[in-house]
Amino acid sequence: MEFKDSDCLCDYLSHKKRLTDLFFPDHKNPIISRYSNAYKDFWNFLQKLQKWVQSRCSSEDSCLLSQKRDRLNIRTVNYRLEDFLRHREVDRHSSRALSRQNFLCFHLIFDMYLDFLQKQKVSRIVKLKRDQAALPMAAFRSQLLDQLNTHRVVVVAGDTGCGKSTQVPQYLHFGELDSYGQPVGKGYRRIAVTQPRRIACISLAARVSTEMLNELGSKVAFQVHERHWQTDCLLGLVKCLVMARPELRVVLMSATINVQLFSSFFDNCPIIEAIMEPARAYAEQTKRWIILPLHSTLSAVDQEKVFHIAPDGVRKCVLSTNISETSLTIDGIRFVADSGKVKELSWDSSARLRRLKEFPISKASANQRKGRAGRTGPGVCFRFYSQEDYDQFEVCSPVSFFFLLHDWDHSSLSVSHPTSLSVRSRFQ
Repeated sequence: MEFKDSDCLCDYLSHKKRLTDLFFPDHKNPIISRYSNAYKDFWNFLQKLQKWVQSRCSSEDSCLLSQKRDRLNIRTVNYRLEDFLRHREVDRHSSRALSRQNFLCFHLIFDMYLDFLQKQKVSRIVKLKRDQAALPMAAFRSQLLDQLNTHRVVVVAGDTGCGKSTQVPQYLHFGELDSYGQPVGKGYRRIAVTQPRRIACISLAARVSTEMLNELGSKVAFQVHERHWQTDCLLGLVKCLVMARPELRVVLMSATINVQLFSSFFDNCPIIEAIMEPARAYAEQTKRWIILPLHSTLSAVDQEKVFHIAPDGVRKCVLSTNISETSLTIDGIRFVADSGKVKELSWDSSARLRRLKEFPISKASANQRKGRAGRTGPGVCFRFYSQEDYDQFEVCSPVSFFFLLHDWDHSSLSVSHPTSLSVRSRFQ
């Protein structure tokens, strides 16, 4: 059936209640719930479409509205027409009665809106799949699955944002993919993913559910973000489970753990590293970058590399902890990116153990980091925090100290003193 542009210029808002009952029924599985944002957006969509059609009615190129349909071959069931005719028979003497032509035009607009929503979903899925393929972890999918076929424990070390938490469970669930992106084998039936933070756990579950298109899946992935005595005890229990259950597979994933330590704990299990992969991929593509890490656990040979002069036309990028804040001058550094954060061991009096926590740096540390740039030439420091954040920083960092305790008088030998609560809890 064909419609003219003018057919959709009816005052549908005056019939909103009747049309809502017909097109947005209040039952369990409506196409669009009348309580959803999509319901509100539909009426905005209708008004914008009517304004657009009204602007076209005065032009010479006015055409049939039905010729402008760009559909995804989706068709809603036209059961509403019978309901409409029944209601219209009741309202036939009313001047407010909606004509059959106007009703069918509204039905067409409703179908067009469903097409619009479907196209949005398809575009989001396409972007989602493209983003998944671009994650550094995607390059290690086959290697991870192959290692799990021959080993019962695998350690995965990857930087934050490389896709460990969101992608690895999906790799285990779907298994290998063919050239068309379709699973070619059976994945694991039951997968448990642990997260040490409640909010992170909720957001991770929501993200994985979205990426799997709300498919709920599947053996065991263990996330070791922070190492403390509770984690070590749990890993000991997991090791006992691995020996008792031959079908069990364990994946240890983190950006911070000592991978060699955990590998040796699980009988030298294989290690998969996805460290600095985005920067390394860019460096290999352009051939103009050298990416070098710098932290205290590196060997002396690897630490020495950061002091080597880069060849002409090549830029050296040093990813460093706060080890480079003081007593370290790297020739040629022109730019410094300061996160404003530092991880330090601190005493937790409630848990009665030391924890590695993230703290804001002090103003003194900020100035030290800024001073890394331009020591041998002009330099620029990019700070990832606002002036208000900087004003809240402490002037100097708290001093880590050690003191001997034969009697309380020896505490006077320390540069600064701990709180009385920390002292009491330490020796209780």
